[in-house]
Amino acid sequence: VERLRQTQAALQAKFDTDYQKETAAYEKSEQERKKKLEQLEVAYNRKKETFISEVTAKNAEVSAFKAAYRKGDAQAIDAYNTLVLDRSEYDDQFPNENDVTYAVESKLLTIRKELPSTSVVPPVAEYKYVKSSDAINEKARPKSDIKNIYTSLVCQIALRTIHEVFE
Repeated sequence: VERLRQTQAALQAKFDTDYQKETAAYEKSEQERKKKLEQLEVAYNRKKETFISEVTAKNAEVSAFKAAYRKGDAQAIDAYNTLVLDRSEYDDQFPNENDVTYAVESKLLTIRKELPSTSVVPPVAEYKYVKSSDAINEKARPKSDIKNIYTSLVCQIALRTIHEVFE
């Protein structure tokens, strides 16, 4: 019985020691976690404040730009319409160079746009496969068709540009 009590006391002492060590380790870990959390919160709040100040500055810039545009400032109108037209996506064969000018006195917006050459219209109207000779024959597109297609293309680009500016 005495030996049983000694064993129980030794186990209890070991348990108490282990418990205290684990509790101390947990508390140290918890303090480190809280310290890390505070550091992360400080960093987050710093980033948040920076972001909010940048957004506020950008919004103020956009508002000033909008106000200048509505007042009829030539630079603002030129810049805005240039932005609109530069964002317009065209095929790689089509140049997207725009020169925008706004005359305040006449309230006239002039857009000069670089147009593609007639080479964007394929010179071949159709291809035919001849089975007997195992060859592909080309049929050239008439020059009048090329001219008509190119004229239509230029008109479509002009209408698209006008639509984008008015939209």
